[in-house]
Amino acid sequence: MHKRLLEPPDVIDGEYRLRRPIGVGGSGAVYQATRVSDGEACAVKVMHACPVDGASDARRRFIREANLLRAMGGQHVVKVYAAGVDEHTSTPWIAMELLSGVTLNEYVRERGALSLPLTDAFMRQLAAGLKVAHNLEIIHRDVKPHNVLVLSSERFPPRLKLIDFGFSKMIQGTSASISMVGGSPAWMSPEQADGQGRITKSTDVWSLGLIAFLMLTGRSFWLAANRDGGSVDALLMEVLSDPIPSASERARQLDTKLVAHPRLDAWFARCLARRPERRFPSAHEALVGWAALQLGGGNGDDMSASRRSPPRRLVERRAPASEAPLWLLVVMAAVLAGLAWAATHYLAQ
Repeated sequence: MHKRLLEPPDVIDGEYRLRRPIGVGGSGAVYQATRVSDGEACAVKVMHACPVDGASDARRRFIREANLLRAMGGQHVVKVYAAGVDEHTSTPWIAMELLSGVTLNEYVRERGALSLPLTDAFMRQLAAGLKVAHNLEIIHRDVKPHNVLVLSSERFPPRLKLIDFGFSKMIQGTSASISMVGGSPAWMSPEQADGQGRITKSTDVWSLGLIAFLMLTGRSFWLAANRDGGSVDALLMEVLSDPIPSASERARQLDTKLVAHPRLDAWFARCLARRPERRFPSAHEALVGWAALQLGGGNGDDMSASRRSPPRRLVERRAPASEAPLWLLVVMAAVLAGLAWAATHYLAQ
């Protein structure tokens, strides 16, 4: 049993003093904190009640995977300083770098569809962040625009950081059924939504494809998610059983634009295959497939026009005499030869 939930001004592990809450999610709360040893500002996520008490295997798994995250590194993944389980409350916690920015969800909501070069850059960064995790056999399980932070600077282009790896889902992975694994219906894969499938790296690939569609169009892929008051049941019906249209067809249904590209639909279709074995097996393969599309060229301001043919000239250039067709030269030579023969014949008379 939990004695109480950690909250300010608690000090975790004798090192991290909670200052104020900065966010609350389905699995826990995030606080601004101070590292006691050096006064460095950081963020600490404190998990809600989860099956750690009395479950030594789950506790060991949590600490092991938390340590893996500490070793991840990578410029597009939030940096983890430390993690553990509070001995007084049996509450899991994780300390990480304190970041200032807006979520990708807020970024797209404010701007609408992103330019093609920016979408390409963001996709490469997001996939690169997931690749780091997948290389360590860590599956995020809750990849969504709300868990991607856009960091802006006057000196550098905006860049992404993948945050919130959902430790409660890691803990539940050993003993709880998959139906207990949390997530957001608009971004979760079919195997998460129906609670029947096995979670693999391709689970994150499904979400990656949906995020790409959001950035390219400014809209969610699912019709129910675009309706005010759309029900979760209708959304899950689309995820689990309704035919999944191509990305370009869904863009037309939503009356929005999508860049015209012969292989883009195929890339989306592989990300959004309901059977996990038919998807890209990991973020690395999805990134390779995305890079092969070569979508980063041009200014991307009007994606539907990015591949239009150049305008035709109103006045065609006249070819110089040297470029005259060969048959015309032959005809002219024959005419001249005929005239010369006629003139010779006339004079001979």
